[in-house]
Amino acid sequence: ICLVDAEFAIRTAGALTMVPPAAVADTLRRGALSESLENFREIVNILAQLLNSPKTSHLRLAGVHVVPGELPEGVSSLVQRPEFRRDFAVQIEGYGGGRISLLVN
Repeated sequence: ICLVDAEFAIRTAGALTMVPPAAVADTLRRGALSESLENFREIVNILAQLLNSPKTSHLRLAGVHVVPGELPEGVSSLVQRPEFRRDFAVQIEGYGGGRISLLVN
């Protein structure tokens, strides 16, 4: 599972499509995450490809869930009790920062 905060999702989506940073900041102020989800899905698809290797199961985007909100049982249990977790603070030049976490069972 890839967990991100709204700042990461909105800023990376804006940077991917070269939305002016001021417009991205406005989206953050309004909390309009839904406007960025389609572009964010593309970013997660690319991330999944980077994590694939001949020694691992094939990873692909299965879905995007916004929290707070309902999560499928397998997702919520992994979020609560992952076997492995790495957290990263990411800075996107010109757009600002956000946080991303990778969780594995």
